[in-house]
Amino acid sequence: MCGGLNCFDSHRCTPLPVADNGLSPLAVGGLFRWADVPVMRQRRWMATFLPLVQVVTYSVAIRLLEDEIGYTGLKWALETPLVLAACTVICLGVGLSLPVVLRRPSDAALWIFASFLVTPQIALLACNANYRIETGWPGLIVALTGFLGVRTVIAWANTPPAIRDLPEASRRAQNVALALALLAIVLTLATYGFRGLNLGLDDIYERRLAIRSVTSLLPGSDHVILWGLYLGVAGLLVGVIATRRWWLLAPALALPVLMFSVNGARSILFLPVLAAGIVVSVPKRRRPSVYPLFGLFLTAVLLLPVLLKLTWPESIWVQQLTRRLGLVPAQVTQLYVEFADSRGFVGYGHLLPQWLTGSADRLNLPRALGEFIGAPENHVSANPWAEGYVAASWAGVFVASLVIGLALSLADRLGAAHDRSMAVTLVGIPSFSWVNASLVDGFVSYGVALALILLWVTGQHHRAKAAVGSTVSSTPLTGGKRRSHGLSAL
Repeated sequence: MCGGLNCFDSHRCTPLPVADNGLSPLAVGGLFRWADVPVMRQRRWMATFLPLVQVVTYSVAIRLLEDEIGYTGLKWALETPLVLAACTVICLGVGLSLPVVLRRPSDAALWIFASFLVTPQIALLACNANYRIETGWPGLIVALTGFLGVRTVIAWANTPPAIRDLPEASRRAQNVALALALLAIVLTLATYGFRGLNLGLDDIYERRLAIRSVTSLLPGSDHVILWGLYLGVAGLLVGVIATRRWWLLAPALALPVLMFSVNGARSILFLPVLAAGIVVSVPKRRRPSVYPLFGLFLTAVLLLPVLLKLTWPESIWVQQLTRRLGLVPAQVTQLYVEFADSRGFVGYGHLLPQWLTGSADRLNLPRALGEFIGAPENHVSANPWAEGYVAASWAGVFVASLVIGLALSLADRLGAAHDRSMAVTLVGIPSFSWVNASLVDGFVSYGVALALILLWVTGQHHRAKAAVGSTVSSTPLTGGKRRSHGLSAL
């Protein structure tokens, strides 16, 4: 017997009986208690209200940044009470749809999409004077429809959670991650040379312009470098935190620092932090936490720079973290909506290779968006749902949600026979690329497709053992006992 919703693995336990009115026996025959309502139980209400905390955090960041970097279109002003009430209801609805603990790879992706795409969009609509209601709502609906569409597909798939501890599969994945990271370091040094370690933020745009003229060492080497960053670093940090292989920390940190010194992409330095947050948030057998640790971690990443700015006005971390992680992708989503409304929908021809279309003047959508805002030297990339809206209106948003939802459902199914920390981290980190990258780039360049292959290959041995165990368990043995080694026994 367990405590139902208060139990860590309630799907495997027998819940307490529930009365006809939906309340637990603790509330029947006595005084009504809010703690007996499922949404008010400790872990669920925390997850429900965290998106609202994130929206407030983004709103304060807009207020702090409007004078400092007003050229970015941030100008603080509250909307009408009716709009604020609607935004509050949307926040609570998003919170109710989020998982509390990370038990599947898709759980981490859902928190990432909600924290860096949906909640900043709500904040911009609620308190940014440069957002008009008639143009602000479509941007929010694009992000919200994309998130809820992915959530619906995942819920429909209804896959079991990954195994909490499976050292064999985790060790194999760590070895592959180490090979990817080392190969990425070699290719980075061979392509760009060693230019010294530069962690400064003042010359990041100069560094980006400097490497545009550098050609790839080998066909596909740029993809391998990104795979090392998004998959290699993720797998190595699982080895560092979950299995205490501390020497893996050296390549796990060397590759992001080296690449940031080359191209100045700030999100690269955030990858190890995000990976560590995922690994720590995944419940272990010896630490079955029921709190929304990953949601708290993402909220802290957004909130701490704001608190630091309030106490230390010279701090730059609100601009570098809170704004860059959430407000910029939300503004780009709105920009794509305005582009589609003014120029029309462009279809999916720009995603096809040139040899297939036979057209040399194929549309470069990020470059077209740069020209749209009067900055042709900038390539403005957006998330798959904004790209889908520009391609085929709302049908494109639904297509992107369906594809991503099916991919994450497949990751859940493959991860069900894998070590939980490794499965969640290997898929969660590449999924973060969809905050700023297109659908195809997320699959190919940033490693979502490769993560699925790695889960299948490194967990194949355990799936074979589970299949054999399921067959043996169906055959009675001497003494009237049955053997059960399948996934249900784990």
